[in-house]
Amino acid sequence: MKRFLQVIQVLSAVLLVQTAVRGQPTSGNLILSDASSFTGGPLFYSPSTGVLNTLTTGLPGYFPNSVTMNADNSALFVPFVEGTSLSKSYLATVTSGGAVTTLKALSSTFRFTNGHVLAPDGTFINAGQMGHLLRFDPTSNQLTTLANIGIPLNDVALNRDIGTLLAVVFPPLPAPAPGSLIQFDPASASISTFLASSSLISDPSGVVQDPTTGDYIVSRFQAPGLVRIDDTSLAVSTLWTGAKANALALTPRNTFLVATETDVREITGGSAVIKTYTYSPRKLLFTGVEEYGSRRITTSGPATPGTTMTLTLSSPRPSDAGKIYVLGLSFSTRPALGTFAGGEVLNLAADTLLAVTVANTLPAIFSGFQGALDGQARGQAAVHIPAAMPPGLNLPVHAGGVVLDPGAPGGVSTVLSSVTVVLR
Repeated sequence: MKRFLQVIQVLSAVLLVQTAVRGQPTSGNLILSDASSFTGGPLFYSPSTGVLNTLTTGLPGYFPNSVTMNADNSALFVPFVEGTSLSKSYLATVTSGGAVTTLKALSSTFRFTNGHVLAPDGTFINAGQMGHLLRFDPTSNQLTTLANIGIPLNDVALNRDIGTLLAVVFPPLPAPAPGSLIQFDPASASISTFLASSSLISDPSGVVQDPTTGDYIVSRFQAPGLVRIDDTSLAVSTLWTGAKANALALTPRNTFLVATETDVREITGGSAVIKTYTYSPRKLLFTGVEEYGSRRITTSGPATPGTTMTLTLSSPRPSDAGKIYVLGLSFSTRPALGTFAGGEVLNLAADTLLAVTVANTLPAIFSGFQGALDGQARGQAAVHIPAAMPPGLNLPVHAGGVVLDPGAPGGVSTVLSSVTVVLR
């Protein structure tokens, strides 16, 4: 079971965390969910090491089991689990001001979710404690079961190269239990084994895809805390030797945030620890980590022939209001166009599709790919998919861009981190 639930039960009598006065997170802050108390789990934001500010005290009787940026790049998407019986939960959003809104109640059939990823169609795919892959549509509040393997799933990631979903499996017994990876193909609604049960990924807590290589990074509740799985050979190698990695997230710099019980490390794909956020001696038990403002572009729409797919842009920097942005599409995320100010990476490849979209040579298909952000540093573009395009392509394409600022290093103030869209 994810998040060291047995450990949390042992820690039922804990010290209260002393935190700073509540405020609002800003771009680059860490967002941390804490389950040191089953019945009163808060969300924190942290601008620097050693500092925890309370964003919200959560829902009475519930603890937050993970956290990620919502599609609007302002609020947060959080599953809250009932802490007494662990038999029910809510999918919820938390605003930047700390207001909690419950979106969907999960019954005892599903119990709760352990991790999730925003899908190309704007829905959230959730990894369920009872083995379900669940699609949640925040617009209609509909919950749909995609698959059920009957064994707890601890996290799910999108394979941006082929558009499938990969979920990490965490059998509860024996301990430590060999972990595995399953693959779900939305095009065929089929599920298959990607990596069979292996002691090399026993007790897995999270999974993301490395944009630089296409490999998978898996965090674990034991040493080594972070491992790399080669996307082609499936060979497993150590990325970080530490233990008890409770949660994992990707940053706009193509680095990885790894939350232990009491601290967070930022680790490069080459295994270097470039920053450590330490919060001891407080009594904490982090269950999720996210970088605030990391979701720069989101998409909505089915991406099928004859439809319009909308791209919503959200700069995390208020100073970008009114500035010019440029978007592009590419067929690949590698090799990336480059690294810009602050180490942010634009994961688009310099291919023919990128040249066409950046040059704005097909404005009837790609509209709003150049323009000015509004007063809230937001914008919108669209892809009008021709009705003559053959259905069933299942072709991943990637959308990303930059916000221009002549006064910024390299002329770019913000990278609009790329997202993947699957043309169906």
